[in-house]
Amino acid sequence: KTDDGSVFSGDYTVIGSAHEIVFVPEEKPTTTSAGMNAHYECTRCGATFTDAQGNDEVPPQSLVIPKINNFFIRLRDFFEKIIKFIRRLFGKE
Repeated sequence: KTDDGSVFSGDYTVIGSAHEIVFVPEEKPTTTSAGMNAHYECTRCGATFTDAQGNDEVPPQSLVIPKINNFFIRLRDFFEKIIKFIRRLFGKE
């Protein structure tokens, strides 16, 4: 047995499953970069998991949160201004 958990047996190597799993908190997306959903990651092999036990491995790309599109932020702000204007116009604010 080696330090990384591998076991040598005859002509082949059985890879150990001793993951060192740590929690990785969510990274919020911004208008300039994508974010990442919270997950668990093995510090030895870099594998990503949805559970702390390391049973549900997922590809890292499935955890990506797309970056925020500036167009939709500007559109939301525009409509909020219109709504405020209409409320003031009709005395609802």
